[in-house]
Amino acid sequence: RIYGTALSATEIAATDALGPDQPMSSQAPSLTTSWSSTNLQLAWPLANAGYTVQTRTNLILGAWTTLGNLTATNNNGFWQVTLPTATTNQAFYRLIK
Repeated sequence: RIYGTALSATEIAATDALGPDQPMSSQAPSLTTSWSSTNLQLAWPLANAGYTVQTRTNLILGAWTTLGNLTATNNNGFWQVTLPTATTNQAFYRLIK
């Protein structure tokens, strides 16, 4: 494959996991959530590599903060991050590249 920019380590790992027949996606990913009693899990398709999670507590005021301490892992074809529910009260999340 030939790409117009250099790929990050995460993107290289994703292309390897996707195999030769599935390219990286150029579309914005959909973010899915699931709750447990102790964790919030955020997930998005493996073909959307290179995204990071940002958060903020108010959609009108304040700046988005990148959650740099998170490492997304490949879980059955999806990138997944887990946040403790104690830190997720009244928070909004988005993916940014």
